[in-house]
Amino acid sequence: MFSRKRILIIGGTGAVGSMIARELLRFFPDSDIVVSARNIPTSIPSGLQGRTLDAFDENALLQAVVGMDLVVIAAGPFSYLGTKIHAACIKSGVDIVDINDNEMATRGILSLEEESRKAGVHILTGMGFTPGLSTLLLVRLAQKNSCLPNDYRISIYMGARNTGGPSNSSVLLEGFKARLPFLNNGKTVLDNAVWTGSNAKQFFPGYDHPVSTVPFASPEFHTLAAYQLARNLGILSLRSRYHVQYLSSGFACLLAKSRILRLATLRQWMCGIFYRFGRMLSYKPDADETTSLVVFSKGETSHLGVHGPISTGHLTASVAVAAVTWLLKRQSDVAPGVWPMERILVEYPDASSHIETYLRQRGVIISDDCFPTCANDYRSIFGHSATFDGSAASLRHIGQCWYDIETIPPRIVRMQRQILRHSDLWKRVVDSTSFVQRLLLTVRMKRLHWSLFSLARRTSFGLRGSPAINQRILKDFSLFAAGCLIAKECLGDDAYNLYADMFLESSRMEMAWLWPSNQVFSFSERPFDVLLEYLQAYFGACARLNVVNLEMRVHPDGLDITFKSCTYGAILTTLGCAPLRGLVRQMELEAIQNLADRCGVYYRWHSGRVPDEGRLVLCRMEPSASLDIEPNQQKEAST
Repeated sequence: MFSRKRILIIGGTGAVGSMIARELLRFFPDSDIVVSARNIPTSIPSGLQGRTLDAFDENALLQAVVGMDLVVIAAGPFSYLGTKIHAACIKSGVDIVDINDNEMATRGILSLEEESRKAGVHILTGMGFTPGLSTLLLVRLAQKNSCLPNDYRISIYMGARNTGGPSNSSVLLEGFKARLPFLNNGKTVLDNAVWTGSNAKQFFPGYDHPVSTVPFASPEFHTLAAYQLARNLGILSLRSRYHVQYLSSGFACLLAKSRILRLATLRQWMCGIFYRFGRMLSYKPDADETTSLVVFSKGETSHLGVHGPISTGHLTASVAVAAVTWLLKRQSDVAPGVWPMERILVEYPDASSHIETYLRQRGVIISDDCFPTCANDYRSIFGHSATFDGSAASLRHIGQCWYDIETIPPRIVRMQRQILRHSDLWKRVVDSTSFVQRLLLTVRMKRLHWSLFSLARRTSFGLRGSPAINQRILKDFSLFAAGCLIAKECLGDDAYNLYADMFLESSRMEMAWLWPSNQVFSFSERPFDVLLEYLQAYFGACARLNVVNLEMRVHPDGLDITFKSCTYGAILTTLGCAPLRGLVRQMELEAIQNLADRCGVYYRWHSGRVPDEGRLVLCRMEPSASLDIEPNQQKEAST
């Protein structure tokens, strides 16, 4: 697709820079891609070149950028870097793509417009998470609203597991100010930051209650005003707020109003504390891995967003690589100068399609349906975006099943309780028993649970996981069986159907979290191959734990799995719940059908002698009759 290029990535060994470097290597396998940093690791990925570089050394910078086709600035924080690298590139006539996220640095970069034009240099600035992806959403939403005058808001949620490196901590602290800029009537104005009140509370996808947010100065305030783009897009005003899990808005307000962060030494010290404390919090059991970026129009009448278990670093790298590939593709057609994201999107409409296509292929889905429309809208709750580099190996929970996942999100436990309380089973139990009776039933169920658990431990089911995993499996199914048997006492045989409905509702939620969104597969360049590889890894994990005995055959056109027996079913049968032994297989088949339908894959299930046995066929297209026949028919045919 591209000719041989020489690309320098400054900060190319950091978290974001290394992701950019690896991805660019895929696009330019025969090119010279150089990663630079103050300290280069002893080993760097094959195909990349390493170079020690101090970005504050002007002479070293000039020597490093000479002869390059493009420089990608992935170092930070930009409040320290300023425009030093940009100035060196302009002197050397080298194009730039940066991931600048600092509003003060943005003003400096915008001032290079005339200088870069005279030098024939393209500066693509703010090609990251925000600005960058947030700008893309903002422009798209404004265009969706026919560019009619409207007020807009950028809202960001970051789970504790996605808070990033030291540079991110520095950016957070620098934003704690008593007065912040925002966009009003097409101009950047300065006003008191709003820390409390109704405007400081905001809803985010997946949450049923608003959370406190912190205001921040988005670089879009300056870039939209600089080229009169705000008025052209109908953006009357723009404000930005974010929520970081465990970060108290009260504490942020205290730091902002005290003005102690004005001292550079103290701010640097606090940055280190913030980073180390954030790392500690990321290991908490309830630490969230979700990132949400949503842009709203006034009154929240419409929105566009990205939501899912995906880091801000991955989103930043994806946008940066999309910008690099677009620039190198259109280099000769684009006028020199400073190009923030909104200016690119307005003047070159093809850029939007290019960037969005690339993002989709990397698992980043832009949606106008981020918020759950009902209680069981699990795809909206758990997100529609995921880290993806085009291969199955990059997908979430690849090669894992439910019981070998280290940490189950606490949100799932809470939602399971909600599903129970709203189920027909619970309503029937409530209608047929008194409060005192339900308390006694709860006590009996707990006693029965431990009795069944003891029985399960004495029975050899052939589980091959670690002792902790085996115990977890037996405990879960003992609790499941105890609840079912107690419900049967109250409701008779109807309890089985009611219990099955409740279980399947809960399992849909579990599978929505365990497996990536079906959209991620469908937007892949090779959805069928990725889907089959993912399912192979999943059932391979199940087979390793011996929770299912299966025979898996992979052929050029598909996947053929024969389920001979299921340990889950055997456990339920032993514990007195034989009518429900096929529930786990049903749960898996529902999830597979959802993926197959989205990816356009042929799917069929042939039932065996018992509900948890049978044969699953997945093919690129409708298979031949010899492949797609019932197991007993196959036996007759072979005879």
